[in-house]
Amino acid sequence: MKNPTLTLLLITCSASLTAAEVDFQEISGLLNEGMAKLVDKELLPPDRLFGRDQQDATSELNEIIEESLFILGSEAYLQKRDDYRKIETALLAEQMLMANKVERRTFAPDQGVTLQTRMIPTKSLKNIVATTKGDYDLLIDVHRRNIDSFESDLLSMREDLSSVLADLGIILDLDEIEFLLSSKTGEDLISMSVAFENVKAVTEQLGQLTAQTGENIDYAKRYYGMFVVLHELLLHMQQKFIGETNNVILPQLDAFRAEAQDLISQTRTLIRSNPDNASLKANLKANELTVEAIDAYKAFVIEHRNRAVEAEAIIKKEARIARNTYDTVNLSSNVTLMIKNGIDTFQTLAAIQMPTVAPFENKDLEREFKKINVRLREGLAY
Repeated sequence: MKNPTLTLLLITCSASLTAAEVDFQEISGLLNEGMAKLVDKELLPPDRLFGRDQQDATSELNEIIEESLFILGSEAYLQKRDDYRKIETALLAEQMLMANKVERRTFAPDQGVTLQTRMIPTKSLKNIVATTKGDYDLLIDVHRRNIDSFESDLLSMREDLSSVLADLGIILDLDEIEFLLSSKTGEDLISMSVAFENVKAVTEQLGQLTAQTGENIDYAKRYYGMFVVLHELLLHMQQKFIGETNNVILPQLDAFRAEAQDLISQTRTLIRSNPDNASLKANLKANELTVEAIDAYKAFVIEHRNRAVEAEAIIKKEARIARNTYDTVNLSSNVTLMIKNGIDTFQTLAAIQMPTVAPFENKDLEREFKKINVRLREGLAY
């Protein structure tokens, strides 16, 4: 910034931006660029063979918005979330390995630990040579200790995440964090909540800047232009969430449910011919639990998709008002009032966006819910 007074104001605002240590000068530069692209979208021709057109401006605006969203996120939260996800995936893998050993133990000879298994130093080789119930008891005990260790790590990490989010103005208890991080949708909801909190913080700084520059219309319009782009940023975020929910997550959940229902039908047919087969009965119960978990997941996703649609409608209306004010602004006092009203609107949107959770009825359903999320992650780009 060449103007020394303006530079001092930006530094002061940057120092007071406490929501997530957002670099105000960096984000304000991006918002200014975004406003220029918004203007281009209206002035450029819709489509042409040579030179820039509205489609180019839209693409450039979306790139700026994505970069802005990254800055408005929380590096501390994202790092801890990714670490949490790795441990949770390792825990699920360990639980599945233990379940496999428990099943194999059922059909093993009723004998103690063999000398061969006892003497082999690594768990991988012990898995290969295990033959007796005693051998499998030894392996199961190792898995159980690993599971306890992973669960202890996850609890500690949830406490860290709760503290990080509290610093950002997002209050979630440990059970709520566990539930939300058990799903891709829940993770997105937390990230969106972080962005909302930081948008509110940036808006407050824009209001201060506008008030401090007095009746300077050029500065007032510049700051309000940033405010206009913040609306576009929130709208982009909501539409991206709604689109991914409708076009990726819900169709995948429907496919998983159809697959489970098909297995249920096959299993019931087999049970009619083998009514006393314990394995078939266990398979039927497992697939019915899968359907229950999918239905719970789908209800959670749809609820928050609908809330995002509600928020999207509010943002669209406010964005139109903000742009109309930008185009017709005459006095900085008018801009200051609009920004203050915008802060109230963002507060309402943040309340709508705040994720809600429902407790699991049992641990089996919780584990199945998490396994479904692992399958969803495999089909989604991160």
